[in-house]
Formats: sequence, C-alpha cells, structure tokens
Amino acid sequence: MAKHPDVPFIIDFHTHMLDEELREICTSRNAITAFGQKKAPPSANLRKFLDPDAQIADMDERGIDMHVVFTGPVHMSAWWADPQTALKLTRRMNDIIADWVLRYPRRFVGTVTLPMQDVSLAIGELERGVKQLGHRAVMLPTNVGRG
Repeated sequence: MAKHPDVPFIIDFHTHMLDEELREICTSRNAITAFGQKKAPPSANLRKFLDPDAQIADMDERGIDMHVVFTGPVHMSAWWADPQTALKLTRRMNDIIADWVLRYPRRFVGTVTLPMQDVSLAIGELERGVKQLGHRAVMLPTNVGRG
C-alpha cells in the first residue's frame, strides 16, 4: 500500500545487523562481555538484528520505511584481528548486508565495513563493497589493534 503524499518517507540511519557465527567469534572481544569476562546476551533477545524479516516487522510497527544497515560494531567488531582475519570477517559482514539489501531493496540500504588494519585491504574491500555489492555508505571502527 502506497503512503499518502503528505506522509514523509522515514529513514533510520542507525540500524544494526548481526550474524550468529560472527557474533560467536567476536563476542569475547567486546565491551558487552567485558572482553570475555561475562556471558553475551542470548540470541533470542537480538532476533531483529539477526533476521531481516523480524527487522522489517519492527520497522512496520514503528512506521519506518527504510533502514541504513550496518554491522553491530560492539558485538561484531574486528578491531582485534590481524589484517587477513579482519578482511575475512568484514567481507562476511558486508556479504550478509548485501544479501539483506538484495532481498529487500526498498527497505534496506547497505553499509560496507572495512578492515582498517591494512589500508590496501581496506581500499580493496571498499571497492568491492561499492562496485560489486552496491553498498552506499561506509562503517569505520573507532580503533584498530588496541584493547
């Protein structure tokens, strides 16, 4: 159903996605778990971040037309990884977001996350993210290689 012309198109620019496998790899390296000192929240509590259909249902409930999707940086940051591992992890993040956008192009805009441990790897992933995956924004970590 089309919106009435007087109703604004609403875009949420702060929307996380999560992946269970990436979350498992990264969870002991984030503030939520006190860097592995406590248990991460159960996945059931994070369902809308793991499932695009659940996220769309939440969007509809709140009257949001589109989400700009990026990784859950606290849950899935690769700041701790060596360059090749960071590339592998961020590529997976970027591919999953691209899949969400491909499946729901009218609801999601993709954001590419970069492996900033190595500038040439980051440039290569930026090019892949924009040219091959179609992402339109960039997610940069606040720190790299520091605990």
